[in-house]
Amino acid sequence: MNVLDAVTRFAKEHYELHLMDVASGRARAVRSPFTSYYADPFVLADGDATWVFFEEFHYPSSRGYIAAARTDGELALHSPARVLDLACHASFPFVFRDGGALFMLPETSHGRCVDLYACVEMPGRWRRAARLLEGVDCADSVLHRRHGLWYLITSESDERTSPNRWLAIYSSGSLTSGRWTPHPVNRERRYADRPHGCGRNAGALVDTGEHLLRPMQASTAYYGQAMRVMQVVELSESRFEEIPFEGEHLYCAVAKAGSTHHVSEAAGIVAWDTRTRAGYFGRPRRSGAPAAQSTGGPQP
Repeated sequence: MNVLDAVTRFAKEHYELHLMDVASGRARAVRSPFTSYYADPFVLADGDATWVFFEEFHYPSSRGYIAAARTDGELALHSPARVLDLACHASFPFVFRDGGALFMLPETSHGRCVDLYACVEMPGRWRRAARLLEGVDCADSVLHRRHGLWYLITSESDERTSPNRWLAIYSSGSLTSGRWTPHPVNRERRYADRPHGCGRNAGALVDTGEHLLRPMQASTAYYGQAMRVMQVVELSESRFEEIPFEGEHLYCAVAKAGSTHHVSEAAGIVAWDTRTRAGYFGRPRRSGAPAAQSTGGPQP
């Protein structure tokens, strides 16, 4: 990455991270270092502590790193630090628990693989537990367990056949040792007719007990412009169907906050990011924090 490229990206692209206490509705924006931006936040409850894992994109090196910080009632990030530095650009640190173990599934599309990492010691010691997919360009992957199967839901690309990404799903009976079987929906290449990352996950799937929701990027003019909440009405080995969610939920309120790109919630804290630079002269629409009382969000 030369200096001109780094300066060009600095001038055109930036994201701002926000935190909100769901109970009180109090929110604040989190300032990132001048040479970086924070994006793709995932909130994690770990005992008495609440952590935020996120991408720190470093302009001078044109690379993303996985960082983490504790947060508290003041909605500050305490001592943010890089916790996973891989050989390629990394982002979207999807963190989740399976039993007593903590895992992370970061995006490493530049490395053409999907790797699962297990936590050795919080927050900064991780080991690779399994390579789930290899030789594929997958972005913003999440895992969801349903009816005894693990589903890997991602956004796949192949520059030889399409300039855009499409929805792709793989399933396995085992998280770390099974074979991941391509889903029939992969052949449909849903969302491949839409540019700007439309269809990519904008956070983890949320099971409210009544609905299974998928926050999804839904930009029309530039990447990171908007997100919307989809309702997954069928997820099985043979079928996948989703429709726009028309109910009330915390994520729906966040999606209306203005140029929302990603959202996550746990332990009564919701985190989201918004794009604040869109080209040399474009400035995305800005608005206030979502109204917490209209959410109906999932329980931590």
